[in-house]
Amino acid sequence: MIETSFDARTRDAYRAAHYERSRAFGELLGWLGRKSPSR
Repeated sequence: MIETSFDARTRDAYRAAHYERSRAFGELLGWLGRKSPSR
């Protein structure tokens, strides 16, 4: 299947959105971990 420039842009946008979401989630988990006592 030939990949068009639109497909590449869409894939890059999805990857960027997923990276930002996972990074924000990781920061939230880290903040919660520092806030709560260690298990």
